Amino acid sequence: MLRPEHSGGGIALDEAMYGVSARDAAIDEPYASVATWTRRARDFWNMPFGAGRPVREMAGIAAFFAEGRRVATRS
Repeated sequence: MLRPEHSGGGIALDEAMYGVSARDAAIDEPYASVATWTRRARDFWNMPFGAGRPVREMAGIAAFFAEGRRVATRS
């Protein structure tokens, strides 16, 4: 799924969006993001749209997405 507000793509699954972006106004470097249909209030969610992490700070994008899915389903 292409997201016009971002220079990246993503996929929707179980009321959450998992995506990657080259950069945008939120984070000025390549990053991965997880956003849910409903606003969440836990430490994982660090951005107004959900959660975003620069790729350089991650051990792996798949692990970030897995953590996002786990946290989203329990929030």
